[in-house]
Amino acid sequence: MPMLDKMIVCCLTSLLLVGCSGINSDSDVTISETVSLNWILGEDELLAYATTMESIQDADAQSDTETLLTMDEGSLSDLLPDIPIPASNAYTSILNLNEQGNINIRMILDEVTYAEEDEELADENPFTSLLGQMEGTVQLRGVVQPDGAIASFYNQSRQRNLVAMFFELPTSPVQIGDTWQLDFNCISMGLGFIPDTADKINEVTLTDITQTAEGERVAVIDYRLIETVEGIMDPSFALSDDSEEIPVSMECYYIARGHFLIDEGRWQQLIGEFAVISDGGFMTSSNVQRVALMPLADFPDEYRDLP
Repeated sequence: MPMLDKMIVCCLTSLLLVGCSGINSDSDVTISETVSLNWILGEDELLAYATTMESIQDADAQSDTETLLTMDEGSLSDLLPDIPIPASNAYTSILNLNEQGNINIRMILDEVTYAEEDEELADENPFTSLLGQMEGTVQLRGVVQPDGAIASFYNQSRQRNLVAMFFELPTSPVQIGDTWQLDFNCISMGLGFIPDTADKINEVTLTDITQTAEGERVAVIDYRLIETVEGIMDPSFALSDDSEEIPVSMECYYIARGHFLIDEGRWQQLIGEFAVISDGGFMTSSNVQRVALMPLADFPDEYRDLP
């Protein structure tokens, strides 16, 4: 991926780093138990998460779109525990209870970093100075209700997708095996696109209820969100004089596994993989990112007063 693309991705997206803290699979919870997954925050509490969205090479990706479309739930469950934990975090996400009783979400850019091979080019690029000035600023604001429904319906699609991927919860009680959908739409094609085929899976599943070593109940949640389209661009909408039809395809997927502390009302950990791959004939791009979320005990004091 070109360096400029990497910087844009870093600026426009965010998310998430994870820590594995003592999950015990030998649960005493019965399979038939129904649970409510809700955010629970105190009136003056600030809940913080170290967040990462770390670009990786296609060869390092955990899976591919075609495989994810055809695999069953059991196969996905086998795949998810093998996703590596990202090595660094670039954002801090802070949640707090607002006056309406909903949960405010702010994602703050901590630091802009570059791969070693890009550092020299970054020093010479004026765009990097702009990104540097954004450090310590809020890059995403969202709101969810305590039951996990998205309240910030006004967010742009890209931002609303991120809120959904990491903070939306099922609004009704669930038990093991239940599935629900997220407010998530990744692919958006222009007016000139003529579709040939399109597939979409939007499936989140409660796969287990287990316990920590301290006896806290944990909901294990698996995500399988996949969108693919193929078609052509109407030549009359092309930006060139070429009258030939241009084949176009786009793929997007998000696979993840999260552990949600049922009685505390918050994530214990969330880790996954997010990819957007497009081929417009003369222009191809592939962005695969390892994402994760980890509770954060401390963060800069200046973050507390950001609006």
